[in-house]
Amino acid sequence: PGEPGNAPQKIADILAVLMRGIQRVETVFRELSTISRLDIEDVRLQCRLVDLNLSATESVAECFPEAMQQDVTLDVQTSDIAPIWADAGRIRQLIANMIANALIRSEPGGRILLRTEQEPGAAIIRVEDGGSRIPEPMLQNIMAGLASDDPSAETRVELYVVNRLALAHGGEMRFTASTDGMALTVRLPLDPERTGTKENLHGDE
Repeated sequence: PGEPGNAPQKIADILAVLMRGIQRVETVFRELSTISRLDIEDVRLQCRLVDLNLSATESVAECFPEAMQQDVTLDVQTSDIAPIWADAGRIRQLIANMIANALIRSEPGGRILLRTEQEPGAAIIRVEDGGSRIPEPMLQNIMAGLASDDPSAETRVELYVVNRLALAHGGEMRFTASTDGMALTVRLPLDPERTGTKENLHGDE
């Protein structure tokens, strides 16, 4: 038996674990609801010029409390990016899901870094985490599930939502190994002619 004085702390630790579990169930329920809406509703993007750096900063601020609870450092690095033609609410949702995926993979004391960059013709959002690398066969299953109408069991809800929203904006998603863990990257076009069509939501040309 442990010291009597340790009992309150042990109870607090157990309650904290239970609360994190409840929060994850609530998050998954919200994401499953989002998937249902993305799949069955006639979703129309309300596009305008969007400051991607502002969206990234706001999304990090929204996710910061959960990161603190998990004892994970959440940083953001922005660079000069031209405004993108996009749905501001959906872009924040996309970034929040990228961060949520990284939080699931992160251990206490870990670090998540969100970067924004600009490449010729595209804006880049990249979220890097320090979680364990996903074996290549499993990673291939994940990407195959995302590309099909019948996602594989390994496909995370968060990745599915990110992929669908990237497609909706005429962009693409990549999930790859990084130096210290995994990197989730979304590439969004700067050309408004390639953004915001309903057909892109379903991956059609």
